[in-house]
Amino acid sequence: MGLSIFVARNNKTLGPFPEEQVRDLYAKGKIQPQDHLWAEGFDSWKPASEYFGVSSGLGRYEQVAAAIVEEVPPLVTPGKRSGSASTRSKKRSEDIDVSGSLFESEKTLTLVAYIFAGIFWVIFSMIWIVPTILIVFRSGLFAGIFYLAVTFLPVVFFAMFFIFTMFLSELFFRSKLYGESLLVSSRQYPKLHAALKNASESLGLSEPPLMFVVNSSGSINALAVRFLKNRYVILYGSLVDLYLDDDSDAEELRFIIGHELGHHAAGHCHWFKEMFLGPAKMIPFLGLSLSRSREFSADRLGYLVAGSVEGSARGLASLAHGSKALNAVTNTEVFENQEAERPALVAFVDQLFATHPRLSLRVKKLREFAEKQ
Repeated sequence: MGLSIFVARNNKTLGPFPEEQVRDLYAKGKIQPQDHLWAEGFDSWKPASEYFGVSSGLGRYEQVAAAIVEEVPPLVTPGKRSGSASTRSKKRSEDIDVSGSLFESEKTLTLVAYIFAGIFWVIFSMIWIVPTILIVFRSGLFAGIFYLAVTFLPVVFFAMFFIFTMFLSELFFRSKLYGESLLVSSRQYPKLHAALKNASESLGLSEPPLMFVVNSSGSINALAVRFLKNRYVILYGSLVDLYLDDDSDAEELRFIIGHELGHHAAGHCHWFKEMFLGPAKMIPFLGLSLSRSREFSADRLGYLVAGSVEGSARGLASLAHGSKALNAVTNTEVFENQEAERPALVAFVDQLFATHPRLSLRVKKLREFAEKQ
């Protein structure tokens, strides 16, 4: 059985791939002589030209090799890139079916939450409906309408106060963002803006959310936020540093952006929907389970935007190690296999109280989804 070979190019490590497939890619010119290879047993990284010799232009396993090339966009001729990152992302993602890509448990848990929330609101409304009906029968229609209007006033006041509070909160939120962080636009970080715009179109958003880069003081995270109308994506500066440099395609960053936009596209941030589901989400473990399933869904959408399962897996693994230096050499399959090393019972109990799935499990679930595509 042949070696499993890693391929390095432009500070990125891809693989491992079977030796025969790598040989075929080299013969086809998809792997260049100056690219470096490593496999178990090598003393160090070797140039592809040293390992394979001069490319003959002949190869086998064409279908498998073509699939690898499609899945791993960085393996292209240096100086002749196959379009920009945003262009390739759009080609892969333009037909994203958001609803059809949702994690299966999310669909079930959302239905359960709607049922419980609907029951709650029906019972809650009976506080006004039942007494009103009794008053109508006893004292007439006018008395019933008067009672309903008077008792319903506190609800109307609370609803108006809630909407006004959200409106005011967004004003303070925007003031803070515009004053102390940087808005991503065509004139400010155009690479990020292009990724945002293309990902938004891919996911069917009518217009891109406002995206800001904030000083996170070393914390690594990204957020999707929505108030009454405006959508926001917040990228922590330290997270951007993990993935982006002047020459990078940044599949990992496209995955993160796609993940956060996925929350918006799937309706996870819609204030009215979340308010309606609020009572059901307070049921022990139901709200947390729904939150975790939404993260799996957003991971799927982020992967479809990024167009690379390996880049998406690296994006998740980077949240675990937090090191730019380690990002290019992290073996995501080894990280995924750590999932099997967790004590099963403790892992289950620990997850019950978490809003997000553990990262090793997210990589595992993402690969399972990618294999079905």
